[in-house]
Amino acid sequence: VAALSVKVTQNMADHFAYLEARFDGPYVMGAQFTVADPYLFVIAGWLEGDGVDIAGFPGIAAHFADMAKRPSVQRALAIQS
Repeated sequence: VAALSVKVTQNMADHFAYLEARFDGPYVMGAQFTVADPYLFVIAGWLEGDGVDIAGFPGIAAHFADMAKRPSVQRALAIQS
């Protein structure tokens, strides 16, 4: 189980490094908000629990912070709690 945990951390870090290198914000597809944006927000929210610091991905971290400010995201998170 410990080896799997290490692999999850490395996989997430590797995949987010790939995304960060191609991220041209402010949204996943550039200038237009798409369904990919809430999806990235959800997956990026898993980083901390997977042992990955989102600060290592500044474009994605900015996207995550901006998404968290959206009223629709705040409503969805409130329902979830």
